Amino acid sequence: MPVPPSASPPLPGPEPGPLLRALSPAPDAIEALSLARIEAEAGLLPWQGDERRLALRLAYAVGDPGILSDIEIAPGALAAGIEALARGAPILTDVRMVAAGIDRRTADALGIEVRCLLDTPGLAQAASARGITRSAQAVLAESYLDGAIVAIGNAPTTLLALLDRIDAGNARPALVLGFPVGYVAATESKEELRRRSVPYVTLRGPRGGTPIAVAAANTLLRLASDRVPAEARTASMPDAILLIGHGSSEPDAARAMERVIVEITERGATPIIEPAFVQLAAPTVPEGIARCVARGARRIAAVPYFLHVGKHVLRDLPALLRQGAEEHPGVSVCLAEPIGSHPGLTQIALDRALRGPFLGDVVEAADALGAAGYVMASAPFVYRADGRPDWSTMWQTFCELALFGGPSHRDAEHALTGTSQRFEPATTSDSIDEIVRGIAETTGLRAEPAEAGWLAVRCENERMAAWMAATIILEYVEARSDGALLYLPAQPSFAIEDEVKSVITVTAKAHHYWMASHIPPRPTPPRDRGPRGRGAIQ
Repeated sequence: MPVPPSASPPLPGPEPGPLLRALSPAPDAIEALSLARIEAEAGLLPWQGDERRLALRLAYAVGDPGILSDIEIAPGALAAGIEALARGAPILTDVRMVAAGIDRRTADALGIEVRCLLDTPGLAQAASARGITRSAQAVLAESYLDGAIVAIGNAPTTLLALLDRIDAGNARPALVLGFPVGYVAATESKEELRRRSVPYVTLRGPRGGTPIAVAAANTLLRLASDRVPAEARTASMPDAILLIGHGSSEPDAARAMERVIVEITERGATPIIEPAFVQLAAPTVPEGIARCVARGARRIAAVPYFLHVGKHVLRDLPALLRQGAEEHPGVSVCLAEPIGSHPGLTQIALDRALRGPFLGDVVEAADALGAAGYVMASAPFVYRADGRPDWSTMWQTFCELALFGGPSHRDAEHALTGTSQRFEPATTSDSIDEIVRGIAETTGLRAEPAEAGWLAVRCENERMAAWMAATIILEYVEARSDGALLYLPAQPSFAIEDEVKSVITVTAKAHHYWMASHIPPRPTPPRDRGPRGRGAIQ
């Protein structure tokens, strides 16, 4: 009996029509047929090999074999560019459109950085002060031109500024792909390029633009990829990426990371990509490493999906990664810099502000939820298997709710002081013991009973104690400092799920913010760290 074919999901949109079927060849044949037609129209060409391949692709990019007579390739230019890419030289572009068009999958496979010079911070102010274009200022501000591939597909001023730096002896790119376009200085800038001894590819006259610059860069990448053996391309590259987020008890919080993982997977840079979280979500960092190893990874790049360099990136992540690496001898784990203040985030922030998408008016949304929608006191209370409160799990959830923008932890009517009294059944010292234990679990600070109604928490120094006291008071929980001691209210009558939770939560929150804002800078690592041990974190 024949096995019925497995059902497949319906394809989106209507079926292709007769014009598309009749006039369009198979997708993988379009480029080959186009290049053959261009070559037939062009006739005899002055180039052979790689240079011929490049010239035909430039004509293909603009659909005009007529540009072939104006293409100029300096002797040895392509060889210099291919050699530079084989060494991992970056590709620097004058505009974002050129950077966006470059084949990132091939660039990633070669370990090539693609970067737009306009992403340098502070260009607008400096350019305005000097009376020049941002493109020119970007070249003047760039520190890594030596040995780079510079692809120019828009601004003549970019090329002119680059030539000035070459003439001054403080820039020596491996190859200039010079295709500025326009009727003001474009022709002149390319004529000046032809007079220099720097390796170049250019198009004489006013024609140029993004499509030609992109075609030149992508052809160069393909030529380099053909030359570099696959094993050499991957020898120093990670075979797995571990994308590490903070973690949240809110299930939807991980969706952004899931989208990033899908997009990285589609780029094909590495076959193994796994998520991990520092806290409050699974998989943990050691579990993420184990998942990578189970899929065959030997070189794992750990990428912090964080905007800021704080306690988690500087302290927690290295410790968690080391723990995971030690469980898998022979596996190397490298910790990358966090996303941080990448220039691309500036544009994203501006796009969100100007175009959204917006979630709606925050005040109206909060009012619709009611106070229980966002006050820290509404967070679920979690107990351990032994029946005691699990403070280390709970406090981050309380802080996340506070960061939503709602009111303080308590209000003026229910302010908590050292003389606060509740008439409850005598749970006596259990409440104070829980405050001591909870502060230790969430902050690592030592607390002990002081005078009646107060606990004394020993801080690292006087400044820390004063700062935390001032911060805690804003949450309507009384606090004061004396030297390096922080005093907090503590009564035997405090209820575990009310006052005790309040004292622990505001202390943990203040400590978290103190550590994030006042953590000492990392020492600069030595240039040569010597041989690595097994399972080492790099």
